[in-house]
Amino acid sequence: MRMLLACAAVAALAPGVAVAGAGTGGDADDGARMVADAQRVEKAIIAAYNNRRWDELPSLFAEDGVLLSGNAEPIRGRAAIVEFYKSGRDVYGEINEDWEVLRVEGSGTLANLTGVVTLGPGRIRLWYTDSYERQPDGSTQMVVNAFALPERPAE
Repeated sequence: MRMLLACAAVAALAPGVAVAGAGTGGDADDGARMVADAQRVEKAIIAAYNNRRWDELPSLFAEDGVLLSGNAEPIRGRAAIVEFYKSGRDVYGEINEDWEVLRVEGSGTLANLTGVVTLGPGRIRLWYTDSYERQPDGSTQMVVNAFALPERPAE
């Protein structure tokens, strides 16, 4: 399942692919609730990252979560993802609060959020696609964090 989510996240990063698509089952209320939970977790991750509250991050990621970056090997596991965030915080700066949401999608126990964020004083823009899953204990955690630099505009 994680590999399927990872592949879906990477595919959504390609230009022109990030459009509304089929869900994973469940009714519209399940999807809306799942999206709201995913957005809550996303905001908590950004707040913890921006404020260097590293002790809050692990519970927001699935134990076997995956981080996919366009310029590195996949980073696997909650602890490794948190270490990646910690190592990049001072280099790249805060995630700005005015990120652009391109797509939200949820159904059943899964949600996918896609958009563009800016790091630091507007110097780095990233496309992201994050997948979230409701866990057996009822919590919602990020299972795939995928991001890449957008293509340069044609000159």
